[in-house]
Amino acid sequence: MKEVRLNNGVMMPAIGFGVFQIPENETERAVSDALETGYRLIDTAQAYYNEEGVGNAIVRLGVPREELFITTKVWISNAGEEKAARSIDESLRKLRTDYIDLLLVHQPFGDYYGTYRAMQKAYQEGKVRAIGLSNFYGARFVDLAENMEVKPAVLQVEAHVFAQQTAMRETIAPYGTRLMAWGPLAQGADNLFKDETLRGIGAKYGKSNAQIALKFLTDEGIIAIPKSVHKERMKENFEIFDFELTEEDRKAIHRLDTGVSGLMVYAKTPQAAAALRCPVCGGALMPLGTSLRCPQGHSYDIAKEGYVNLLAIQKRHAADPGDGKAMVRARRAFLQAGDYAPFQKALAELCLEYAPECGETHLLDAGCGEGSYDRVVYDAFAAQGRPCVLAGFDLSKDAIRLAAKLLPEAAFAVGGSFSAPVRDGWADVLLNIFSPFAEQEFCRVLRSGGVLLYAVPTARHLYGLKEVLYDEPYENAEQQTEYSGFTLIGERTVTDTITVEGDQIRNLFAMTPYFWKTPHVGALRLAAKQSLTTEIGFRFLAYRRV
Repeated sequence: MKEVRLNNGVMMPAIGFGVFQIPENETERAVSDALETGYRLIDTAQAYYNEEGVGNAIVRLGVPREELFITTKVWISNAGEEKAARSIDESLRKLRTDYIDLLLVHQPFGDYYGTYRAMQKAYQEGKVRAIGLSNFYGARFVDLAENMEVKPAVLQVEAHVFAQQTAMRETIAPYGTRLMAWGPLAQGADNLFKDETLRGIGAKYGKSNAQIALKFLTDEGIIAIPKSVHKERMKENFEIFDFELTEEDRKAIHRLDTGVSGLMVYAKTPQAAAALRCPVCGGALMPLGTSLRCPQGHSYDIAKEGYVNLLAIQKRHAADPGDGKAMVRARRAFLQAGDYAPFQKALAELCLEYAPECGETHLLDAGCGEGSYDRVVYDAFAAQGRPCVLAGFDLSKDAIRLAAKLLPEAAFAVGGSFSAPVRDGWADVLLNIFSPFAEQEFCRVLRSGGVLLYAVPTARHLYGLKEVLYDEPYENAEQQTEYSGFTLIGERTVTDTITVEGDQIRNLFAMTPYFWKTPHVGALRLAAKQSLTTEIGFRFLAYRRV
């Protein structure tokens, strides 16, 4: 079997067997079949919930341990030095082995520096033969590699003939780090199994498209871990070292590279997608091709605009809950015109003020609407060179569709505040602008010490509009300021007077709740007006999560 040498001298098989999304009750059989086929590299992870199945297969078949190469990964819920150390011991127990050949940080979230320090210690103690990273991109890889004693031996990312990771390989080369490909067959995307270039090359050697794709990767020095539950396919994927590609073959395959990874399809940064959780089981979601999937196998398609629908079925009380298309488009048109610019500016300033002083800020917008506020906030962080990851959700699919197109760098999902599609403790700063206050869920998704910015209308907000709509206009009620689990730490009021004309009057009206509860005569009076002057006012209440 072909092997590659890692930067610490450890030899690693060039091709292995991946067990992502293989259920625990099928893992032992699948791994046994793989070992019987000849595989010696087995790739699992704590988040796959099948380490025990891998361990059982290893013991049952009795393959000498020194012939095996076992890879697992520390999940984000075990981030930090102490938790990671305990999880490593737990993985050793489940895998029924005294050492792990390769241990990776699964994703760059939470205290992954602490995780890596725990892995370094395990490496020095002989519990691990090599350590590395998974799903780290660009600057995050370099930052960690430069500041850790033990340089990553392996970086595992999505790589295949359509995403050859040329730039990433150049980034990791100075550290002697090897690239390891998950999804080496692109999960069948882009018609890989029918691709004419691969088929033409394969015809010369009597090989399938999959075999040509895997052979190319291993020839490039990339470690590949294809997954299959069918023994005949396992055998096919393994038999790639009995022929040689020509230089002409390799050039043709190089031309297939799009430079785009499926991991990056959703939210140009994978860390944004990591904010989200499965609405069925609450498990963390991982981007795979054009889907987000949890370790239990629940899968959610990513729309072409870049959002995902995570509204639980039992929460869908209407075919399309939330604001409709007309209201959403009216809100977008009004906000883009700039009349609420003072509020957007104030919100961005408050987000910067309450964000962590160093490191990356996780911003979450509950009831984000069509994303206009998020765009301003995100740009404010970028202007100051402060890294931030933004996620947002809303009940309205129409709103989320527009938000995803306006801010493709963020992760947007259809979901509601009382069953938020966001993992526990993800947010540093939580935004809630004129949306329901979901105390329990807001406590859950905010980290301890995180800040909630709650925007509520002042008493006279849109009073000039109500003077036209109603015979007896009323002031807005004073908003409650005490909530369980939160301490009020600041307040800022922003007021102004605006004059809107023509279609902007109708847009303003359509984006308010008054649109649905205005007497017909009031609506007629507003329709007759060519100009409207009204007070506007937001109270921004800042709460610390205790």
